[in-house]
Amino acid sequence: LAILDIAMPRLTGLQAARELSRVMPGLRILMLTMYDNEQYFFEALKAGAAGYVLKSVADRDLVEACRAAMRDEPFLYPGAVTALIRNFLDRAKDGEELPARAITE
Repeated sequence: LAILDIAMPRLTGLQAARELSRVMPGLRILMLTMYDNEQYFFEALKAGAAGYVLKSVADRDLVEACRAAMRDEPFLYPGAVTALIRNFLDRAKDGEELPARAITE
């Protein structure tokens, strides 16, 4: 399990996550960050992160996020759920074909 901050010296957490995912595909990655930002959240997922934990609530969420990651489950904070739903609805509105199977399982 690797816990990375988006704002790290020399290499951002997103860059580190991409590199770690490439060289260690089974590694579980959590982003611990102060940024409650949809763009960073989606970039973290694309980089291979299994979870995104805000520093402002880390005392409440970090242990559960680590447990979820070790069970190979995603960890989503409430703002992330809103971002995912908004992204899905925007894609549907734009006429993008969405995977029906993922929705029904």
